[in-house]
Amino acid sequence: MNKRHVISLAVAMLLLAASLPAQVYQVDYSVYFWPSPGPPVQPEKSNANGQIFERLYTIVYNVGQTAGTHPYQLQLRAIAPNGSVACETTTLVEPWSGTYTMKKVAFFQARYHLLKPGEKTQSAVKPGKYLLHAYLTEQIPTGEPRQDTDVGNNQYPFPPPQEIPVAFDVRAGAQEIRCAPTFRPPWGRLPAGFTVPSPH
Repeated sequence: MNKRHVISLAVAMLLLAASLPAQVYQVDYSVYFWPSPGPPVQPEKSNANGQIFERLYTIVYNVGQTAGTHPYQLQLRAIAPNGSVACETTTLVEPWSGTYTMKKVAFFQARYHLLKPGEKTQSAVKPGKYLLHAYLTEQIPTGEPRQDTDVGNNQYPFPPPQEIPVAFDVRAGAQEIRCAPTFRPPWGRLPAGFTVPSPH
């Protein structure tokens, strides 16, 4: 390639770059669940004070190039087997730096008694499949533009026809279910093998 062709190619590339829309913000916060919502859902389990806790966390993950400045409101809602709202919670999530990172910001929890062999207990809440929904909304001050460049992942499950229900199985014997925010969640790296879900 001679010098003239190199110059022509450089000019063409500059014109192409100038014609592409400038993306001022490269902010992309999205919502999902952890551990991965399956199906089937495999909740995180722990024991304390004679109780068994099974939790599925709502996470906000950051795959943007910049942190942005706007906080987000996270809403977690659980739908009972009869279709009513079993519980819900909202919390404010402040922006943070670090691409491919996440925060556990809220959780749905079922609590059980730790039973001795042969011991039985009655359910205090209705057992069955509880459907979980999470919504992430950028809080935009008056007069400022939206910063999030991809809002397609700001609710989960995705709207139909891509919807895959997040069905948390509450077993017989559950004493309580609740939706609650976590306390000052630290951010951490997205786990190895994490696949960013896409509505497309």
